[in-house]
Amino acid sequence: MSARLHHLGPSLLVLALGLLPGASRAEGYDPFDGYGNHSLRLGLTGDLVSGELPRSGGATYVQKTLMAEFNAMAFSDPTVFGTLLGVDFDVALGIRVVDRPEGFSGAEEAIDGVKVAARIDFEFTYDLLRWKIHALRQRLILTAGGGADYNSHPWQLLNGSESGWRAYPLIGLHLQSALGSVLVLDVAYRYVPTQSKDDVGAEHRAEVALVIKPLVVGVQLTTTRLLADPSGPLDQRQLGAFLAWAF
Repeated sequence: MSARLHHLGPSLLVLALGLLPGASRAEGYDPFDGYGNHSLRLGLTGDLVSGELPRSGGATYVQKTLMAEFNAMAFSDPTVFGTLLGVDFDVALGIRVVDRPEGFSGAEEAIDGVKVAARIDFEFTYDLLRWKIHALRQRLILTAGGGADYNSHPWQLLNGSESGWRAYPLIGLHLQSALGSVLVLDVAYRYVPTQSKDDVGAEHRAEVALVIKPLVVGVQLTTTRLLADPSGPLDQRQLGAFLAWAF
């Protein structure tokens, strides 16, 4: 046992040094001149959801959503290796118009109409790598955490979930590129395992945001697929756009 600890000692020391703040690196440290160390944005997101329900004989549906969204990403002082630890917090609240699929029956009557929709995600972030190509500064950020949403998917209600709530873990990454202190491109991806009442699957979220301070514009694409049901898996696509103000 002591021999194993002896061999693991150097590795654990390197890991600890990588996570501990390094005061000597903190002075004057600002990789993206304010946007990289912290970012706040507040805006509106609209999207269109379409898909096909399992066990419905090919019934398709469409949803429209409008939500106010707040996002905050903040990092602590750099570690001794120059990496950054932080958090990413996102909350959205709005309305979702749910249409009953044509010819679909057997679900509760209150599934269609205008619904309140909400989402909250919290992730720990790790600024792993940074590099520079001439005037272009780039960084790779890893994220891991979880979240919950309400009335996010029509298949939750159509598949027998009366509450409309869903909780999930998520992991992902950001690739950020910056020219100067005003222009930033943020490409993000998140993998979200998910399930319905009696099926499991995965959700893939992709987002491209262009920051021209203080304006942020972007697009979002989310695909969801439930896999376990042999009678026909759910296949859903959600395409949206957002406009926000960066602080």
